[in-house]
Amino acid sequence: AAPVPLFDASLLPVRHARARALNGDYFLHERAFAECLDRIATVRKRFESAWLLGPDRPGWRERLSSIGVTRLAFNGPENDELPTFAAELCVSIGILDTIEDLPALLVGLRHLLAPGALFIGAFAGGKSLPMLRSAMASADRTEGLARPHFHPLIDPASFGSLLASAGFADPVVDV
Repeated sequence: AAPVPLFDASLLPVRHARARALNGDYFLHERAFAECLDRIATVRKRFESAWLLGPDRPGWRERLSSIGVTRLAFNGPENDELPTFAAELCVSIGILDTIEDLPALLVGLRHLLAPGALFIGAFAGGKSLPMLRSAMASADRTEGLARPHFHPLIDPASFGSLLASAGFADPVVDV
């Protein structure tokens, strides 16, 4: 029997569309993107080609262009096709924690990226949102229920191992 999927792939684009329609606040995505750009700025290498994995937020393409990216492909909930060129940079924001087969995706990305490419990303992992998770568990206990409100979160040490297993050189995981 096939394993039961963790995620309903059809729901992610629906939820992103609903958030956009409600003028959803993407402050966590914005902060993660800004922090990734700060880290990219510390790298001596310049990147002319890039992939952006995650939500297509206003201004992100322009901000990547401002650091020298002249060729950019976007891949997000509404577009799940991988780019057809080997990029020198891959920036992933808020999407890796919702991938059904993350090890396979990482191996695929490593093979598709140009030699010496930089892969940088941000996602909720480990012990993210502890107060919210605790409040929801407490509310469930009060109601006599036990419901999952969060999908399994990736431990930082495990993610480093996933990157190494996928063949990324010198993987670094920051919390």
